Amino acid sequence: MKMPSNSPNSVVQSYHHMPLYALIKFNRSAFKHWYTEADILRAFETFIYEDPIEDAENKYLLIGFNTVGNLIEVMYNKIDDDAINVFHAMPCRKGFHELIEQ
Repeated sequence: MKMPSNSPNSVVQSYHHMPLYALIKFNRSAFKHWYTEADILRAFETFIYEDPIEDAENKYLLIGFNTVGNLIEVMYNKIDDDAINVFHAMPCRKGFHELIEQ
């Protein structure tokens, strides 16, 4: 079940490549670069890199593709084992490209 896009919380079903999070919350800051919930959710569905951010407590980086196939970076915190809080999404910076080329 997915909640309406104007809701601050979205519940998503698991996908083949998607990390299993039952609840994804979005900070307003996640939309600063004009990406939508759909773009961010697609990045989770298509991710090619996901790992904790070095030297940052409870911050994770995910790199995936948005709804039109552009590579984006998404950063989030884990709330608990089943929920995350997305606080950042933007075009993937060149500095992160080396992570996916390894």
